[in-house]
Amino acid sequence: MVAEEQPFFDAILAAPDDDAPRLVFADWLQQRGDVRGELITVQCALERELPWPERDKLEVRERALVRPAADPLRAIRDGHYTFRRGFADSARLSGHQPLRLGELHELAPLLRSFTVVAARYDELALADWVEGVELEHGLFDPDELVNRLPFPKLRRLKLPWAAWSPQGVERVASLDRPLDYLSLDFDVRTTPEHLEALERGLAARRSLRALRLEGARGAGVIRAAGLEHLELVRCDVKREDVLEMSRDLVKLELTESVPRHQGPRVDVAELLAAAGRLTDLRLEGAGIDDDEVIRLSRSPHARRLKRLNLMRNRITDYGALELMGSGALEGLVYLNLDVNELSRKTASALRKHYANALVQVR
Repeated sequence: MVAEEQPFFDAILAAPDDDAPRLVFADWLQQRGDVRGELITVQCALERELPWPERDKLEVRERALVRPAADPLRAIRDGHYTFRRGFADSARLSGHQPLRLGELHELAPLLRSFTVVAARYDELALADWVEGVELEHGLFDPDELVNRLPFPKLRRLKLPWAAWSPQGVERVASLDRPLDYLSLDFDVRTTPEHLEALERGLAARRSLRALRLEGARGAGVIRAAGLEHLELVRCDVKREDVLEMSRDLVKLELTESVPRHQGPRVDVAELLAAAGRLTDLRLEGAGIDDDEVIRLSRSPHARRLKRLNLMRNRITDYGALELMGSGALEGLVYLNLDVNELSRKTASALRKHYANALVQVR
């Protein structure tokens, strides 16, 4: 970063969620023929809901711009760099070589989230400006990690399963940091005490907006004040608990998370009626069949949906045709019916019918 760019970065860092200072910088760069300005403009546009044909063109251009933008970072430390709204936003730094965070931060001041192997956590912990931490595979003592978790600005935390004690789970869930995203993995060693500790920890939170749990078998109603996005992966959750949890959500993702042995699986129409704010719904591997899709298409609440993912279910041509004929989902910007029982003819009809949406189906 050259000295004359510093005022622009200062303005962006002062208002990181506001596109305006980014677009001012983009104009300045484009006036000088710097392609970084176009990347900022394209990615800020992609943050908005756009008709699919327009989004497709922008995404093609985005891919062409991101690769050269990441090259200077890869020259410092090999890894996968994700750009958002024009700037490197997160990095996956695999392997056990030094992270070289200081050099990366100097070149990319908005790069604040890192995925690293557990063995490199000590090096990561030296950077108190980090806002996002994800630990990959590796052995670590979870209670010790909580004891020496710096990062006063920590907003995102994703941890794999470790030998958690219930007290460790509660301490992570109630961590005195401005977290707005928390992801925890559990496994077969999870006990009811772990889940009760999780609920106690979440009850103390106020800033959390998104929560992801994987393998939390036997989980009950998960609550956190202000929670808007809940993702449950392979969690045994009762149907009535799903309805209770969804009431204040904007986004709900369930992947193989309502087991067959509990009787009826998710009733999508009932779910939409209970969740008055829901606009983004993912029910993957949830046993959704044509009858459920027809009930969905006839629900007056379906018109709220902007994004719908029904991947890996049991939907046939009949259900898909009923969905198109109902007119209930004309506001969709994204529809995923991948890995269902649909013919090529119906897949083509879906793409044509929802021409302004990204439709994934095969």
